Amino acid sequence: MPFSGLLLGLLGVQNDGARDPGKTGDTTVIHVIVQGDTIAHAQWTWYRPVTSLVVNLLGYSVIHTGTGPYTYAHIENLKHIKTFKSYEGNSTYEIYDTFHPIALFREMVYGWLGIPVSLARLERWDALAEWFFPTQEITAVNTDATVKLHEVPLTPDPTVPVADPTAVDPALPEVVNPQPAVAPIVLPNSEDGPDLAEPSAPAVPDTVAPSEAPELPTVEGVPAPAIGDDAAETPAIADVGASVPSDGDALLPAA
Repeated sequence: MPFSGLLLGLLGVQNDGARDPGKTGDTTVIHVIVQGDTIAHAQWTWYRPVTSLVVNLLGYSVIHTGTGPYTYAHIENLKHIKTFKSYEGNSTYEIYDTFHPIALFREMVYGWLGIPVSLARLERWDALAEWFFPTQEITAVNTDATVKLHEVPLTPDPTVPVADPTAVDPALPEVVNPQPAVAPIVLPNSEDGPDLAEPSAPAVPDTVAPSEAPELPTVEGVPAPAIGDDAAETPAIADVGASVPSDGDALLPAA
């Protein structure tokens, strides 16, 4: 992009050119670049200089320095599209794609206003912005002329290992067949347990001898009940309410 140094100077960025991978030797250097970032890859269409300037300003504000969900701050949300390797040194360039700077700027303004933006709407804005001003993809030949690159197979994205829930932590002591503690039940026996006394028969109160029985009070005209051997000679008392024949009445059979 012509006058890129002047543009970056207006943004407060010192343009000292791309890093020379040959000067880093065998040290592994990984560069992460998001398409649309003005610092890494400025957009320029010679017959649309004003629009190019606006798109670059937006790319710097919403991609390079932005903290939205589709910027460097959340690289996990972006699509990994290319991997470049330097001919000199040991530098790798990982290229990620995001939405058009104009679409991301609209999404940022909606966020300021508290209006949520769905992914479907953001994709429509991106398609409209690409129609209005197509962005240029990064290739191995349109980068800085001082850096010679070639495209290599895409580097697999790092994955976060998932802990095995059945794995045993080696730092914890090993427990073999843990069982809940249960107090033993000890049954006494004749050898090593306390002797159990035989149950005793319930005490039976002594009976009172007839000779020692107290004299019962008598009522005039009513004989006292017999006690002891005299009870056998006492005639039975008829049932209350029974008919007792008087002298001279004949006993008739029941009808």
